Amino acid sequence: SLEGKRAQPRSRPPFPAVKGAWGRPTLLNNVETLATVPAIINMGGAEYAKLGTEKSPGTRLLTVSGNVKRPGVYEVELGATFRHVIMDLAGGPPDGRKVRVFWPGGSSAPVLPESMLDTTTDMEALAAAKSMGGSGGVIVMDDSHCVVRAAYRLLQFYAHESCGKCTPCRVGGDWAVRMYERILGNDGSQVELDNLRRVSDALQNGRCLCGLGDSAGWVIDSTFRHFYSEYEDHALRHECKVGPHPPGSAARTGSPSPQGGEG
Repeated sequence: SLEGKRAQPRSRPPFPAVKGAWGRPTLLNNVETLATVPAIINMGGAEYAKLGTEKSPGTRLLTVSGNVKRPGVYEVELGATFRHVIMDLAGGPPDGRKVRVFWPGGSSAPVLPESMLDTTTDMEALAAAKSMGGSGGVIVMDDSHCVVRAAYRLLQFYAHESCGKCTPCRVGGDWAVRMYERILGNDGSQVELDNLRRVSDALQNGRCLCGLGDSAGWVIDSTFRHFYSEYEDHALRHECKVGPHPPGSAARTGSPSPQGGEG
């Protein structure tokens, strides 16, 4: 799109450092990486490296949104716990609610349950928890929300944002949305759960040229891993433990949006 063309991923190689924008070598850097340069120069590399952990030195800017009292951007040393970030810095959920789940790196990062709040923010700990730091957008959802409906909303987003170039993403995202609609519309069964697992597997592990397909697959995979019983409640028993919702009401439940915050 920077070149005025349709926004679609390219096959690699060649990588952007060899052939990028307008066919020229292109250096890609996250703006947060560049923002650390003044601190490193002022403190000196050795002093800056004392921040964080041995394998993940430095600090990270985390944008906390969703069901918290003090949403905002917080700079923390890598190695701080998400409990500290969400409960201490951002104040935790309002109205006496409890954290139900959190996305440690935006909606593209696999979700983690409340029981894993003591996971630390460094890359190694997040990888061990089968998630990632991603964009640094920490999205918090409290216990008044349904995980299955939140996953449905995220899949709607990913299906809509697909550029259509890769078949797994183009077709799989749409199929996933249809399965969720059946499950949430009290028309689900074990068939829909099995199909969602197949779609999730088909979207992951580099089967698409960009990360959108993997991210969509991780929504299903991570919510299945931590909350499969809730999927069974909806698909097999046609009930929601969080509370009654009419079919198709996912968009009005206030579940955190992919961009952060509440919808």
